[in-house]
Amino acid sequence: MPQPDRTCPDCKEPMEAGTVVDYRRDSAQPSEWVEGRPVSSMWTGRVKNDVRYEVTAYRCGRCGLLKLYADTPATARGSIFG
Repeated sequence: MPQPDRTCPDCKEPMEAGTVVDYRRDSAQPSEWVEGRPVSSMWTGRVKNDVRYEVTAYRCGRCGLLKLYADTPATARGSIFG
């Protein structure tokens, strides 16, 4: 899915898409947003919430403002939290 064009609300300059990286299991993974409070499996400790979205960070090249968006659905099966 192509990333939408975002504009900085402060400077009105174009913002560049990137990723907020989480380090888990000795590897870098993109962050995910989950609906509600995380529900952990008592067996694996993994989050088992079904509604998830990939987090995309947009950075303004002029002022450095970061804005986070979660508008791309992540697949629950095979998810980094699944």
